[in-house]
Amino acid sequence: LTLDLIGTSSSTELEGFAEDDPCLQEGSGECSASWLQLKARRKGVKSFVWLSDIHADPYYGTDLQQCRNTSTSEHANGMLTCDPPFDLFKSAAAAAAAAAPSAEFVLFTGDFVRHKQDLMPDPYSNVTHIIERVSSEVAAAFPELVRKSRIVIGALGNDDSPANYELNLTTENASNPWLRNAAEAMTKGGVLGHQFNTSAYNYGGYFAQQQGPLTILTINTIIYCVNHVPKSDPLPDDPFFQFRWMKQQLEKAAELKRPV
Repeated sequence: LTLDLIGTSSSTELEGFAEDDPCLQEGSGECSASWLQLKARRKGVKSFVWLSDIHADPYYGTDLQQCRNTSTSEHANGMLTCDPPFDLFKSAAAAAAAAAPSAEFVLFTGDFVRHKQDLMPDPYSNVTHIIERVSSEVAAAFPELVRKSRIVIGALGNDDSPANYELNLTTENASNPWLRNAAEAMTKGGVLGHQFNTSAYNYGGYFAQQQGPLTILTINTIIYCVNHVPKSDPLPDDPFFQFRWMKQQLEKAAELKRPV
């Protein structure tokens, strides 16, 4: 969770803060939860929470875990060099909710799934379960924002499919089987509200959402990576017609004078 202090505060606003609060120290890049709440109260200052690159490993602490470190059994909530267990993300999401109680919305982006996902016993089922599980943890941490349809799910990461960087190009089809499966997992997890255009996400993994005065555009960049599989020869000019869609969205936002 990264939020920067904007502007200066009055002496009245500073009452009650300790002199050694990180935000009072020149050049400090860290702020206490109290400072973040002060930011949210000040007129014209708004915030959102961005949770990303969770890389949850359901096999943490077992012989099937992502890393080779044998000390994981001594660190139930995760350790450096190893993808973390669900409990670490559950704790992180709760801490983010406590630190930013006035957040306008939550942006929730991949990679949701551990590295080396293809080495799990059943990659298709395992990846689907992880996406649903981390979605449910976000929904549990931010129930009020879920109720108001203020959870913005982002594009899938390269680990959010049964194999690394894998996504079939199905531009001519009405939907993509894996994207539809991922959307269903996030729906079960409780982060996709009734206002979300699931059909657009199922087609190409990109979408637009309105949050207050903002238009949020999420695009699918996996398909442009040099590591993308299966390989395409020749490369399509506009897979899933994503650039055409983005141009239309930007023109529409400009016409309505909405920031994107």
